[in-house]
This record gives sequence, structure tokens and C-alpha cells, in this order.
Amino acid sequence: MLEVNGTELYHEVRGAGPPVLLIMGATGDAGHFERLAELLADEFTVVSYDRRGNGRSHRPPGWAATSPEEQADDATALLEALDLARSRG
Repeated sequence: MLEVNGTELYHEVRGAGPPVLLIMGATGDAGHFERLAELLADEFTVVSYDRRGNGRSHRPPGWAATSPEEQADDATALLEALDLARSRG
């Protein structure tokens, strides 16, 4: 678990190499990517996570719904916390 943007996100990291972020849609969780993540981990650092309010990730107090912007902010913050964010130049 990592705390980002005011919530705790469950995540898994496998492998080494350029980062690949796997984001499950709807109410799915990181477990849906288990086999794919294992295959990609030979060449990549694979990060999968349960989005805010889904699966093993927490639902912040008072939180009812998300937005594309909030999801993008969470994904970016997770990569930054894992020191996998690409520098912007």
C-alpha cells in the first residue's frame, strides 16, 4: 500500500526495465493482470494497482465517485512515489 493523493492504493511491482503501468477499468483489480504482468516482467518494470475505491485500495472518507482527472492524478502520483515517473522536459 502507498498513500497518494489522500488515499491508500494497493499495488504490485514486478520485473525490471522500462516501466509499464496496467490500469484495470470498471470495478476490476490488479489481480486481473497477474498473468500478463508475469509475462511482461521479463523485460519491463510492471506496475498494476487497484484504483481508488476498488479492490484492496481504500475509499477515502466522504469519497463517492471519481473522475478521469482524479484517476490520472492517482496513477501519476503512484508512479512518482515508486520513482518510476518519466521526467518531463
